[in-house]
Amino acid sequence: MNSGTVLLDSNSLIYSLKHKVDIRNQLLLLPEISEICVPSCVRVELDLLGGKVPYSSGARTLAEKFNNFECEGPADDCLVELAGKYSAMILTNDRGLILRAHSNGIRTLSFLGGKRIGFSRPRSV
Repeated sequence: MNSGTVLLDSNSLIYSLKHKVDIRNQLLLLPEISEICVPSCVRVELDLLGGKVPYSSGARTLAEKFNNFECEGPADDCLVELAGKYSAMILTNDRGLILRAHSNGIRTLSFLGGKRIGFSRPRSV
Protein backbone atom coordinates (compact mmCIF):
# COMPACT_ATOMS: atom_id res chain seq x y z
CA MET A 1 0.00 0.00 0.00
CA ASN A 2 1.31 3.46 -0.94
CA SER A 3 0.29 6.95 -2.07
CA GLY A 4 -1.13 5.50 -5.30
CA THR A 5 -3.49 3.19 -3.40
CA VAL A 6 -7.23 3.86 -3.31
CA LEU A 7 -9.23 2.36 -0.45
CA LEU A 8 -12.86 1.62 -1.30
CA ASP A 9 -15.61 2.00 1.29
CA SER A 10 -18.96 0.18 1.37
CA ASN A 11 -20.74 3.22 -0.02
CA SER A 12 -18.57 3.29 -3.15
CA LEU A 13 -19.04 -0.41 -3.86
CA ILE A 14 -22.83 -0.19 -3.44
CA TYR A 15 -23.01 3.00 -5.55
CA SER A 16 -21.01 1.40 -8.36
CA LEU A 17 -23.42 -1.51 -8.61
CA LYS A 18 -26.52 0.62 -8.34
CA HIS A 19 -25.33 2.99 -11.08
CA LYS A 20 -23.45 0.40 -13.16
CA VAL A 21 -20.05 2.06 -12.79
CA ASP A 22 -16.92 0.03 -13.56
CA ILE A 23 -14.85 1.18 -10.57
CA ARG A 24 -11.62 -0.45 -11.75
CA ASN A 25 -11.68 1.14 -15.20
CA GLN A 26 -12.77 4.55 -13.89
CA LEU A 27 -10.05 4.63 -11.22
CA LEU A 28 -7.32 3.43 -13.55
CA LEU A 29 -8.09 6.36 -15.87
CA LEU A 30 -6.52 8.54 -13.15
CA PRO A 31 -2.71 8.56 -13.46
CA GLU A 32 -2.26 8.80 -9.67
CA ILE A 33 -3.84 5.37 -9.08
CA SER A 34 -1.66 2.27 -8.92
CA GLU A 35 -3.62 -0.05 -6.62
CA ILE A 36 -7.24 -0.58 -5.55
CA CYS A 37 -7.87 -2.11 -2.15
CA VAL A 38 -10.89 -3.07 -0.05
CA PRO A 39 -9.79 -3.39 3.58
CA SER A 40 -11.15 -6.32 5.58
CA CYS A 41 -13.11 -3.91 7.82
CA VAL A 42 -15.19 -2.87 4.78
CA ARG A 43 -15.76 -6.51 3.85
CA VAL A 44 -17.00 -7.17 7.39
CA GLU A 45 -19.29 -4.14 7.20
CA LEU A 46 -20.79 -5.49 3.96
CA ASP A 47 -21.24 -8.90 5.57
CA LEU A 48 -23.13 -7.27 8.44
CA LEU A 49 -25.41 -5.48 5.98
CA GLY A 50 -26.12 -8.98 4.62
CA GLY A 51 -28.60 -7.96 1.97
CA LYS A 52 -30.54 -5.64 4.30
CA VAL A 53 -29.35 -2.71 2.21
CA PRO A 54 -30.03 -2.96 -1.54
CA TYR A 55 -26.92 -4.02 -3.51
CA SER A 56 -24.92 -4.87 -0.35
CA SER A 57 -24.64 -8.58 -1.19
CA GLY A 58 -23.43 -7.77 -4.69
CA ALA A 59 -21.03 -5.20 -3.24
CA ARG A 60 -19.54 -7.92 -1.02
CA THR A 61 -18.96 -10.09 -4.09
CA LEU A 62 -17.43 -7.13 -5.95
CA ALA A 63 -15.08 -6.45 -3.01
CA GLU A 64 -13.46 -9.84 -3.62
CA LYS A 65 -12.18 -8.62 -6.99
CA PHE A 66 -9.87 -6.09 -5.35
CA ASN A 67 -6.80 -6.41 -3.15
CA ASN A 68 -7.43 -7.08 0.52
CA PHE A 69 -5.69 -5.47 3.48
CA GLU A 70 -6.22 -6.87 6.95
CA CYS A 71 -7.45 -4.46 9.61
CA GLU A 72 -9.87 -4.43 12.53
CA GLY A 73 -12.43 -2.02 13.87
CA PRO A 74 -15.19 0.16 12.48
CA ALA A 75 -14.80 0.66 8.74
CA ASP A 76 -14.58 4.47 8.71
CA ASP A 77 -11.98 4.44 11.51
CA CYS A 78 -9.89 1.84 9.69
CA LEU A 79 -10.11 3.66 6.36
CA VAL A 80 -8.94 6.95 7.87
CA GLU A 81 -6.18 5.22 9.85
CA LEU A 82 -4.89 3.21 6.86
CA ALA A 83 -5.08 6.15 4.45
CA GLY A 84 -3.22 8.35 6.92
CA LYS A 85 -0.56 5.74 7.64
CA TYR A 86 0.14 4.88 4.00
CA SER A 87 -0.74 8.21 2.33
CA ALA A 88 -3.48 6.37 0.45
CA MET A 89 -6.72 7.86 -0.89
CA ILE A 90 -10.33 6.93 -0.07
CA LEU A 91 -13.15 6.53 -2.62
CA THR A 92 -16.49 7.41 -1.02
CA ASN A 93 -19.61 9.50 -1.46
CA ASP A 94 -20.13 9.53 2.33
CA ARG A 95 -20.04 13.23 3.21
CA GLY A 96 -19.06 12.58 6.84
CA LEU A 97 -16.16 10.36 5.82
CA ILE A 98 -15.02 12.90 3.22
CA LEU A 99 -14.99 15.67 5.85
CA ARG A 100 -13.17 13.47 8.35
CA ALA A 101 -10.59 12.42 5.77
CA HIS A 102 -9.96 15.99 4.62
CA SER A 103 -9.56 17.18 8.23
CA ASN A 104 -6.81 14.54 8.53
CA GLY A 105 -5.08 15.63 5.30
CA ILE A 106 -6.29 12.58 3.34
CA ARG A 107 -7.23 12.88 -0.31
CA THR A 108 -10.63 11.52 -1.32
CA LEU A 109 -12.31 10.59 -4.56
CA SER A 110 -16.02 10.42 -5.22
CA PHE A 111 -18.48 9.79 -8.01
CA LEU A 112 -19.00 12.90 -10.10
CA GLY A 113 -22.06 13.28 -12.24
CA GLY A 114 -23.03 9.65 -12.28
CA LYS A 115 -20.37 7.36 -13.74
CA ARG A 116 -17.20 9.43 -13.49
CA ILE A 117 -14.81 9.34 -10.53
CA GLY A 118 -12.70 12.32 -9.52
CA PHE A 119 -11.03 13.97 -6.58
CA SER A 120 -13.37 15.44 -3.98
CA ARG A 121 -12.96 19.00 -2.85
CA PRO A 122 -12.99 19.79 0.84
CA ARG A 123 -16.49 20.83 1.86
CA SER A 124 -17.76 22.63 4.90
CA VAL A 125 -20.39 21.15 7.17
